[in-house]
Amino acid sequence: MRRPSLIEVPRAMRHNRLSRVIPATGPEVSLDVLLVVAIDASGSLSEERLMLQREGHARALRSPAFLEAVSTGLHGRVGITAVEWSHRQDQILPWAVIEDAGSAAQFAEALMRAPRPMPGYTAIGAAIDFSVDLLARAPHAAARRIIDISGNGPNNDGRSAAEARDDAVAAGVTVNGLPILDAHRNLDAYFAQSVIGGPRAFMVVARDAASFSQAILRKLVAEIA
Repeated sequence: MRRPSLIEVPRAMRHNRLSRVIPATGPEVSLDVLLVVAIDASGSLSEERLMLQREGHARALRSPAFLEAVSTGLHGRVGITAVEWSHRQDQILPWAVIEDAGSAAQFAEALMRAPRPMPGYTAIGAAIDFSVDLLARAPHAAARRIIDISGNGPNNDGRSAAEARDDAVAAGVTVNGLPILDAHRNLDAYFAQSVIGGPRAFMVVARDAASFSQAILRKLVAEIA
C-alpha cells in the first residue's frame, strides 16, 4: 500500500436534504473548527467509489487519532457537516458537534445511511460556494472554518474552482483537498493550482483505492489538530 502524500501549499442554498443526526442546536457554543466535508458524487464516481469515500470518512471519525485531535483543542469539540456534490449540492447531514466517541460514531453511522444524491457533472466551484454559505449560516462559532473537498476529476461545469476558492479565502475560509488519482493522474497538480487555498491549506493525495482510507484519516487529523 502506498503512503498517501501530504502536500502543504501556503497561500495568501440551493438544495438541502437533511438526515437526522446530532443537531447543533441550542445556545451558541465555541468550537475549535467548523468543517464542511464535501464529497464528490458526480457521474465519474461509481457507487463503489462513493461508498469508499463515505466509509473512509466514517472510519476516520471513529479512530482514536481523530478523537485525540479533537480532545486536544482549546474547546475540545468541533462542528461538522457533510455535503455530496456534482453540478448540484446536497447537505446530506446537518451541522453536528463532535466532542467524544459517542457523537463521532453517531455522525459516522448517519453518513453511511444517507441516500445518494443524483449524479451529474463535476462542479467544484459550485461545491465551494455552497460550502461557504453553510459556514456563514452555521449555528456555532469557531476559530477556524474549513472546507474539505474530495474528488476524482477537475471542474467541468459552472463557475471555475479557482474563482470560488479565491472568494472563499477572502471570506476567511480555508479550502483543503483530497484528489483521488484513479481517473486523472495529474489531478493533484490541478488541486494545488485551482482548489486549495487559505491559511495552512494542504491536500492529501489518494493514489489508489488501497490508500484512500488512510489518506482521509491523515487529512482529518491534520485539519483538526
